[in-house]
Amino acid sequence: MTEKGFKLLHRIIGILIAISIVIAGICLAIGCCYIYFSDDMSYSRIAVSDVFAVICIPVYACLVLVVTGCLSELLLPSVKQKSKASHSSETAVNNLLKKRGLSSLSEHALSVHYREKGKRTLNSIIMTALTLVACIVFFIYALDRDNFDNVDINGSVISALLVLTPCMLLPFSFHLYSLISKERGFKRVLAALKSDAEGDIASIDHKPRFECFDIFVSKIGRFFENSVSGRPLMFVRITIVAIAILCLVFGLAFGGTADVFTKASNICTECIGLG
Repeated sequence: MTEKGFKLLHRIIGILIAISIVIAGICLAIGCCYIYFSDDMSYSRIAVSDVFAVICIPVYACLVLVVTGCLSELLLPSVKQKSKASHSSETAVNNLLKKRGLSSLSEHALSVHYREKGKRTLNSIIMTALTLVACIVFFIYALDRDNFDNVDINGSVISALLVLTPCMLLPFSFHLYSLISKERGFKRVLAALKSDAEGDIASIDHKPRFECFDIFVSKIGRFFENSVSGRPLMFVRITIVAIAILCLVFGLAFGGTADVFTKASNICTECIGLG
């Protein structure tokens, strides 16, 4: 697929997702207004669920579009996007490595390169592990029906949020740290490559701060030097999509939709006070 076709596909999917979300919001607003202004309506869980049942259509459409976009990103041939070297340290490093090659670098510059590459790979592995652990922990929590009380809905929701929040924040926080560390690492490699090209080997920061750790990450960098780049990130994407599809199928098969509508009707009839 060409770059224009790839961008057009993702743009269409994004527009359709936005339209689905807007339609779901409109249906929600109309349903709330209908319940509020209806004089002869019985405020039961079944009645409220019937009013909001129409929201299923745009929500399911949005989920299908999200899964379609993820699958297209995974399965379709990747498109190399053009970027200026001045806009990214990573691009500048890759361009210099292509021009010079690893064989022409000094041992000091190579040590910096392998060390930073090992750190990036290690961060990707840790990110994958944290994401898997977080998904498994919340999935186990959601499977336990004792954690959800039909009487104390608010308490169940608060408990679920208390479990979900660290499961989301921990991988997200580490992801932000890895992005900052990645950019700093590319700047160090870029400085080392420029110093090596100018013959100023003495200015290259190749001395390890923590010798054992640096030797370990350097070995990781050398090991993944000729391996396919981007597999850890691809593994994270495939894992998240697979877990999401598994959760959707599990919820639909075991009546999760009915539980969601029950909780929604309870919020309308108890918390907000429509009933």
